[in-house]
Order: sequence, then structure tokens, then C-alpha cells
Amino acid sequence: MKKLTFIACTLGLAVHQLIEHEAIKLVERTIAIRDLPAELAGFRIAHISDLHGKRFGNSNIRLAKLIDSCNPDVLCMTGDMVNGTRDDGSALTELLMNLKGKYPRLYVSGNHENRSIWLSDKANWDSFSKNLERYGTAILNGSSYCLEGLPICFHGMKDSRDKHLKLEGVLGPKRDGALNIALIHRPTRFEAAANAGYDLILSGHIHGGVIRIPFAGGLLSPDKALFPKYDKGIFHYFGSALCITSGLGNTRVYPKLMNRPEVVLIRLMPGEAM
Repeated sequence: MKKLTFIACTLGLAVHQLIEHEAIKLVERTIAIRDLPAELAGFRIAHISDLHGKRFGNSNIRLAKLIDSCNPDVLCMTGDMVNGTRDDGSALTELLMNLKGKYPRLYVSGNHENRSIWLSDKANWDSFSKNLERYGTAILNGSSYCLEGLPICFHGMKDSRDKHLKLEGVLGPKRDGALNIALIHRPTRFEAAANAGYDLILSGHIHGGVIRIPFAGGLLSPDKALFPKYDKGIFHYFGSALCITSGLGNTRVYPKLMNRPEVVLIRLMPGEAM
């Protein structure tokens, strides 16, 4: 009897995971920004991360339709959109190809892009980056993208494991008089970016703590830390905000549990930051 119960529970968990990993959801978050320019009130940012080569529907059509349905002013992608060393980036390319909205698409690399053998070869990186650019994507690995006619500027950095890395020179420089938003794969850079004066930081990498425990948050970071400080949601530090998404895909090492794939829609509103 115990053996049958164990088998039933194991099968039930497996089925639940299969369903959960396909059940993509839209998460809407409002972020209050002190002294937000009036023309940016209600500005909408679609934020995705950690696709890991995952497809939602044929050629990622379900994911594309969900992002388009948000009617965002900009789409931000914060790394690990490929998975491991053999992913050619086609799942990301298909997503970009199927997006119908004319909003800007901004991208920074994560650790999976950087360690992929095929991307470490310049010819392969050139091919990958040209595919992104072909579908209207700006790669912000050390550069900035400012929206014409609006006081808002996005800055990105190529992912790095170097804990002592200084943001100067690897993250696009802030623009005076604008809302400055940093795209950084690892949320561990949040406090440094806040101290450097960036107003909002968008990150992924942590997978929401992989396993979500009710009332306790995420259990594990991909960096092998238990109960990571920044796991999922909105965090504040000295007037700056961090939005970290639990992402879209999985790795073989870290399959998520009670942690559905998500697209985050951020609305900017004037107010007192915490």
C-alpha cells in the first residue's frame, strides 16, 4: 500500500510539473517612482527572462500573443534566453519573429549566453546577434537605448560572474533628466546599481528561488544559495526599485516547482518609492 501511495504521489507530482511548466501567466506590477515625469505615468514595460530555449506553442506563438496582449511601450529581455552549449537561439528568434507589436525590444545576455560554446565563437555570436537585430532587437551589452521624445533611458550590461566588477564602463551611462532603467541579468548587482543612481533595475537569473515555499519565498538560487535575498517580485533600496521575474523556462539542473512561467507587465506611476 505504501509503495502504491508513493508511486501515485510521484506520478501526480510529475503530471503537475508538466502542466505547470506550460501554464504561462501574466503578472502585473505597479512601481511607484519619485518625481516621475508626467509623460511617463502609466508607461508599460513587458519584462521577460530566462527563456532557456523553451517554446510555448508552435514557434513560441502563445508567448508572443501574451506579450502583444499587454500592449507594452517596450519589451525588456534580461538574459538566459538560450540554454546551455547546444542551443542555437532559435526559440528566441521564433518569439521575436511572431511578435506583432511595434514596440522597442531590448536585450542583455545572461550567463547561459556567455558560457555557450557556440556563442564563444565570434562567427556564431555575429549570426545570433544579427538574428536579434533583424527582428528589431537592440542588444544593450554595455550600451544604452533612449526613447525618442520621452525622458526615459534603458542601459544594459553583459553578464559577468566577477563579484568585484564595477558598473562604470560595463553599464550604459545614465542620462541626466531622464528615468534611468538598468537591465542586469543578476539581481545581486541591484544595490550597486541603486547606489550608482539607476532608478529601476530589471533582472532574472534566480528562477524565483526555483521551488516556491508558501510564506517563505524561493528555496534555492542557481548560484547554490539557500533562500536568496532577491528571488521574485519588487524590492526597494534607497529610492531605487528592483523587479525580478522568476522567468519562463527551466534548466535540467533546476526544474521549478510551484513556480509558473511568467511575463511581467510593469506600470510606472508617480509616488513615493520605499
